[in-house]
Amino acid sequence: MNAYRISGILITLALLFYGYRGELIDVNEGAGWDGRLYASYTAHLDRSLEEKAINSYRFQRVLMSVVINKVMKAMDIPFTVPNIVAGFRLFNLLLLMLGLLYYYLISRRLKLSAELEFLGLAALFWCYPVLKMPFFNPIITDAAAFTMGLMVTYHFLCNQRIVNVLLILAGSFIFPTFILFGLLLLFPAEEFKANTSPKRMERLVLPALFLIAFVVVYFGFQNQFADTYSNINPTNRKLLFISVLLALGYMYQIGAFLPDFSNFKDALSKVKWIYLVPIVLIILFIKYMTATYTSPNPENIGGGRYLINIVKQAVANPGVFLVSHIIYFGWLPLMLIFAGKEMVNAIRSLGYGVAILLAGVGFMSLGSESRQLINFYPVFVVAALLALQKKQALKPWVLALFGVSSLILSRFWYSITGYGDLGVNLTEWPAQRYFQVFGPWMSNSTYAMNLFICLIAVSVILILQKTGNLLDPIPVKSVVQTKPTNKRK
Repeated sequence: MNAYRISGILITLALLFYGYRGELIDVNEGAGWDGRLYASYTAHLDRSLEEKAINSYRFQRVLMSVVINKVMKAMDIPFTVPNIVAGFRLFNLLLLMLGLLYYYLISRRLKLSAELEFLGLAALFWCYPVLKMPFFNPIITDAAAFTMGLMVTYHFLCNQRIVNVLLILAGSFIFPTFILFGLLLLFPAEEFKANTSPKRMERLVLPALFLIAFVVVYFGFQNQFADTYSNINPTNRKLLFISVLLALGYMYQIGAFLPDFSNFKDALSKVKWIYLVPIVLIILFIKYMTATYTSPNPENIGGGRYLINIVKQAVANPGVFLVSHIIYFGWLPLMLIFAGKEMVNAIRSLGYGVAILLAGVGFMSLGSESRQLINFYPVFVVAALLALQKKQALKPWVLALFGVSSLILSRFWYSITGYGDLGVNLTEWPAQRYFQVFGPWMSNSTYAMNLFICLIAVSVILILQKTGNLLDPIPVKSVVQTKPTNKRK
């Protein structure tokens, strides 16, 4: 076992246990805001189902409450809020440790170099949603969604579709968007060829969709567009034009992930139609369960409202979605500044399913509430690591800088509680001690601070690249063999 792996595992485990023993949100006895509902479902599961007290949206996040309810019953643990909070904290720790194991299985499968394995570890685990969020505000399902995303990614690389059918079924009751992983069932992990020209017509698809959505929302749903629900930061209308242009430019870049229109027949020929059956059955099962056990008064988070929220969040401030994702997940997206073409090729090497999935998730990423993307983050990281593996090796001191700066950005060391009520004036301090990493609640001043941090990071990367201090050249080699090839001698 190499030094990178040993040090990476030990540091990660130490950080996870530090978080587990660390501070807890001082709202509703540690349950938080949404968490108080899931704590209630955990304590009164049977009654909640009988009385249909859970709405359809929250029902698709209820599996953790079910599991912890059964474990606490079996161990005869009283259903007090502190006990339920402790149960979620422990399960989050165990799930993240399982995720760590799966990451090293993925690394072995991809045959990553020691340096890239360390980079991937820091990108995946040394970030706010792993080191801080699952322990500070534990009664949420993000840690479970993250680990299950890693599991789905690994079994996809191993072509183990049956396992992924079961994971997608379970995941659909942990995170509502988990069903989108069904694309990985339909398409194999086989490389496809497409045009690499930056002027492809296909790259205009996502910008066009966003522009249409923006026009419809802005002119057709003015009340919802202006609504500052849940005390979110209002849209900066003075900079609205710049915000729209940046969102369109971002969509143009993400559009590079899409296959060519000419790939349509080839894509259809590779679809594993038999796996459409379990996808449909999972969707029908979700519909049946929600119709049978959930409240007839659904929460106002349907498809239309979701799209309105994405458009609003995308233009609240210029590029706020990108700033939020970098502050929340870490620096890895910035490392692709010099490997954009390699990123596209890496995605294509993983097949049509990954290409379409990441293009769709790219559109969803216009929404600045980064935690909503946590289940898809492992797929993005795997593609990024493949891109960097095909490029060049990072110098050891750059890896060290990436790791240290990731830890700083993760805020595992940062104290949030003890400075006042976090639930009052969410775009003001002290509430911003918590909400500064969540795009919709990022105040204008906090956005400016986070934007400055991101620009400094971009400048450092560009300077290092320009001066030749970022990369060491290595022989380029293929690291993923998704389909054996036979060559005649």
